[in-house]
Amino acid sequence: MRSESSSWLDEYGIVAFTLSTILLLITLCKWKTKKHRNGVPPLPPGPRGLPLVGYLPFLEPDLNPHFARLAKIYGPIFTLKLGTRLCIVLSSPSVAKEVLKDHDATCANHDAPAVGITCSYGGVSLVCSHYGEHWRMLRKVCVTQLLSNKRLESLYQIRQRECRQMVNNIRAMIGIPITIDDYINATLFDTVTGMLWGGLAHEGHEKKQINSEFRKLSQRILALCGEPNISDFIPFLAMFDLQRKEREMKMLMSWFDRILDQVIEQRLTMKTVKQIDFLQVLLQCRDQVDQKKTPMTMTHIKALFMVRTSYYHLHYSTYAFFGYN
Repeated sequence: MRSESSSWLDEYGIVAFTLSTILLLITLCKWKTKKHRNGVPPLPPGPRGLPLVGYLPFLEPDLNPHFARLAKIYGPIFTLKLGTRLCIVLSSPSVAKEVLKDHDATCANHDAPAVGITCSYGGVSLVCSHYGEHWRMLRKVCVTQLLSNKRLESLYQIRQRECRQMVNNIRAMIGIPITIDDYINATLFDTVTGMLWGGLAHEGHEKKQINSEFRKLSQRILALCGEPNISDFIPFLAMFDLQRKEREMKMLMSWFDRILDQVIEQRLTMKTVKQIDFLQVLLQCRDQVDQKKTPMTMTHIKALFMVRTSYYHLHYSTYAFFGYN
């Protein structure tokens, strides 16, 4: 009888100790959370969401009018959760100026989309890099070397040559029905690749085929970067790639890698360069930067080329928007 009572007391003691430990841990967590929040200003107001998915089910297709209505309720700056991500919406020019200009360094960092990390070679591009020495180095290269008026003027002959070539090709087809879209697209492609790395060393049918593939892939890459992805809203699902967008982006990037690796290898084996293009500028910058402080590798060069690829596609999209397709 005494042994049964002792056994029951032992089991009761274990249960009581376990419950007490759990309650103590919960109390400590709440106390630490409250203590941490006391020193942090509260977040701006915003609409409530659901657990896990946040405000996603309530978003309307046309975001601008939807956010404008929310701004009338919650003010020019409000918060909402998209999945588990906390988002801040700015709907006032003065607030946007304060965040994007006055406090640019403080608010510079942001979460890059999963497919954006893939197409920027692990997030090393200017768009996806976090603010710091590496980002400042890339920005300096872009502003002073790639996008300066002096650099663009030095490549004027390439643009002039390609435009004249297009006019001559169209003139040669007088009396024959043609698709002007093909000529415009080919000219844009040849101009941009000529400015990037002097153009492709292919001619005839092979060049047209690469031209077509380049156009389709660049369009698809930018489209993927803009499509909603559940991995961006609920990060712990990113490892599963439920919508297979990251897998598709890796397949698209493998094609670009083959082209870029071939172009870079050809340039490195050349003894003399006739014209200084973007590739030559980047190779020179790689030799000039402090590799110990802010290393610049071939991966960084290819990531910067992806920015220029976006430039090509945006120009073509603008052309297509005005009804020339």
